[in-house]
Amino acid sequence: MSDTSNKVNPYEVISDWYLPKDNPTNGYVFPGPLDIKAHQALLTMAQELFEESQKREDPTREDFVIKHRKMKFRGHIISSSVEGEIVTLRRIPSKVPQIANLGLEKAVESVLLHESLSKGGLVIITGETGQGKSTTCASTIAKRLEKFNSFCLTIEDPPELPLHGKHGNGRCIQTEVPSGEFANALKGAMRCYPTSSGNMLYVGETRDPETATELIRIVTNGHLVFTTIHGSDIVSSLKRFITLATGKFSEADVKSILASSLRVVLHQKLFDLPAIGNKPAGKKLETEFLISHDASTPVAQRIRNSSNIDGLASDIEQQRNTLKTKGVEELMRMWKD
Repeated sequence: MSDTSNKVNPYEVISDWYLPKDNPTNGYVFPGPLDIKAHQALLTMAQELFEESQKREDPTREDFVIKHRKMKFRGHIISSSVEGEIVTLRRIPSKVPQIANLGLEKAVESVLLHESLSKGGLVIITGETGQGKSTTCASTIAKRLEKFNSFCLTIEDPPELPLHGKHGNGRCIQTEVPSGEFANALKGAMRCYPTSSGNMLYVGETRDPETATELIRIVTNGHLVFTTIHGSDIVSSLKRFITLATGKFSEADVKSILASSLRVVLHQKLFDLPAIGNKPAGKKLETEFLISHDASTPVAQRIRNSSNIDGLASDIEQQRNTLKTKGVEELMRMWKD
């Protein structure tokens, strides 16, 4: 798609909007970037979206959700831009994508959906902003609810994908909790779970010490816990999680619990694919993974005993090589009951 084309359908093509408060039509959109003022189809939409963002229920919150023309957008206010405030909006899918359509490697998909995870543990999806972390979590949870007839409670700010309700015979309760109150919500979460096994908890993002600390407490209770964390790779993300959780717990205790409970860490990155012929522009998902089926794996031992977990890079490489040379079955062997 070129900047000179006026054949842009904002209802089908555009995923991200960047709207300067002083002049929303002077912004740009992605895929692209495309200048809004160069496309008549975008001008009206940009103004309408900006006006809707200004009507949000709590104008002091930097993160919010708006609805417009049967579409939902997650918004964030960039207040420190050199050109002033910028409203950013990302279109939220109207339904949770099927995990099979995300572009994950089949081995990773198999691990995320494996029955052994129903015994509990921690799954961390990491990556930079806008790399589809929440989508991977939601798609995995939706499929597990359907596959295992289980229950999930989510704690999000704000909810990004429509998980609430019935998935097969599984059920999900989706909650919106203001940023900074995740820890209190987590404390109350344990009082509303059914007595059946295989229950899940999804915490939209671990971004503060209080949330990380409560997750460390909860993950020892046998629940399967999903969360996202911002990070450039697996090792740095685990370091950040350990740092956040260290406070009420000692670092040794955090590492011990993490070693016993960590099951999957998935780092992901989205790459833009150009339009080719009649094929529209798209995305390619690349992932890096680390799996640990119980407290006795080399990964668990390294987390528990090492003063420097940088050595996990060798485990990541080894697991990748196992997948390439011996295939999915060998990678999955340790997950079999």
